[in-house]
Amino acid sequence: CTLLPYDEQFDLGQTLEDARQDVALNHPYCASFCVLGGGSCSA
Repeated sequence: CTLLPYDEQFDLGQTLEDARQDVALNHPYCASFCVLGGGSCSA
C-alpha cells in the first residue's frame, strides 16, 4: 500500500533480517482505499 511508508508502526527496520516479522494490514487508510477501489479487503 502506498499510504503506509510514513506511518511509524510500519517501519520494519534497515535490513531484510529486521523486516522478518508479521505485519497486520489493517490500517484504516488501506481499508478505505480497498473498499473505494471495489476490492475485497478480506481476501
